[in-house]
Amino acid sequence: MGAFLPWFRNHYDNYAKPYQEPYRYPEPVPTICRKYIEIRYKLIQYIYDAMYENSRCGKPICRPLFMDEIKPGEFHNDPYADDEHGWGYNGYTSNRLDDQFFLGKDILVAPIVNPGQKSRAVYLPSGSQWYRFTDDEMPLDAPVHGGVEFDFYSPWDDPSKDNCAVYVREGAIIPKRELEQYIGELYSQGKMNPVTFTVYPGRDSKYMMYLDDDGVTNSAEKEGKYRLTQISHQGIPGGQKIRINRTYDKFKPAETLYYLSMPGTITPQSVRAAGKSLQQKTGASNEEAAKALADSKDTPGAYYYNNYLNTTFIKIFDTSTDITVEVVF
Repeated sequence: MGAFLPWFRNHYDNYAKPYQEPYRYPEPVPTICRKYIEIRYKLIQYIYDAMYENSRCGKPICRPLFMDEIKPGEFHNDPYADDEHGWGYNGYTSNRLDDQFFLGKDILVAPIVNPGQKSRAVYLPSGSQWYRFTDDEMPLDAPVHGGVEFDFYSPWDDPSKDNCAVYVREGAIIPKRELEQYIGELYSQGKMNPVTFTVYPGRDSKYMMYLDDDGVTNSAEKEGKYRLTQISHQGIPGGQKIRINRTYDKFKPAETLYYLSMPGTITPQSVRAAGKSLQQKTGASNEEAAKALADSKDTPGAYYYNNYLNTTFIKIFDTSTDITVEVVF
């Protein structure tokens, strides 16, 4: 659970257990801890953006389930969130929702909180469909309709399974970066770590990304040197339109490009950016096609389709303050 909290540190009572460091315990503890710490580092931009939002309007980084409702009152009118609904799975009452939470607006976390527990009740708020978080390593499962409670198998002792229930709201835009062992590792090696915006299927939505950190100065606070980029998507006949618009632009990040990831899609018929058709990169395997995309210098970008993940990946060079990408399937 700690990997999804804004302040990530571990404490221990040395009278109750011998060690603080996860790696000093036998397997599967190190492997499971490593898996979720790595997810946190990939989501660090998402967490950073939630912190920026907190600084502007006070919304907490970790939020109760009644916040950010699609329609006001949906949570309280949902019978599964009603005190009188009855008993849920594994001895939970269905209104016991104090052990699951939102990270930001669109990621729902339902951790295992009891020793030895192998499954738990998970409630998904009504008004949305929800996708199990797969970290772009597996195809998306079919969405789960909100307003339901179900039993989620999450054994604490099997690292090959989900040890924590994590779901993403339909239509969400989730920024991710490549895994680093510490923030800035790739920069220290002379490499870039561009953001990938994962656009989930579903209703139209928008997302605000905040960039400011040159790692040295406090010029963002003192001189207003930062960048705000709004990413939005909306359905069009047969496809999706994604807009990337810098709404405040007084900071230039090291990255010169970014990626769009569209899971749950079929092979596009066409992809256009800034009114220009993008070339599809291919290869004998998905890995070869991904490398061809990474190596591509085509402007404004290019794309490839991963037929295992059922995901369209689009590369866009960050040369415009406002660019629209249209994908037709």
